[in-house]
Amino acid sequence: MSELDDLKARWRSISIEAPASGSDNPRDFRRLEKARSVRQRLIRRYRMMVWVMAFGILNGVALFRIVDFSWLTMIYFFLYMLLAGGLNLMQMFRLGNTDVVNLPVIDAIEFIKNFTRLRNRVEIILIVVCIPLVLLLLLSLEGEGQQEMLSGGITGGIIGAIIGIVIDRRFRADLKALLAFLGDTDDPQD
Repeated sequence: MSELDDLKARWRSISIEAPASGSDNPRDFRRLEKARSVRQRLIRRYRMMVWVMAFGILNGVALFRIVDFSWLTMIYFFLYMLLAGGLNLMQMFRLGNTDVVNLPVIDAIEFIKNFTRLRNRVEIILIVVCIPLVLLLLLSLEGEGQQEMLSGGITGGIIGAIIGIVIDRRFRADLKALLAFLGDTDDPQD
């Protein structure tokens, strides 16, 4: 049994470093520069999402002065925006504080896989929490004289869902490309 433990300990101690920026292999250098670029693009997208949530809070203040929503709807809306903004900010800092390009390859790949799982969990949480919010907003607009607001809200929801799906696909493609740039696949382009 000690031989097995010794083998496990030696396996864990193996650290395969990513090629340095001054590597003699231009292909490795290009891959690392592309990985840096993708990481920076992901950080910018998370920053944009935080700003969208902040803008949503400001927009909500104006909207709730125009339309007579219930206090429950207003509070739920602001809490949702704070939650979404906070979770995006947490992901942005987590990705920004980990320089995956300079980590050992195994650690970098493990980080990206864990980050992708975290992102998927956050996405599920936000979708589940958003469903009651959408229902509250639609029910609030169901009253008399609110038909235009209701149809505008539904149209805006559909357009917003399409935009959200496009943004989600870009996030997923960038995480997949980052994993491919750091891994040992030959063609990270998808």
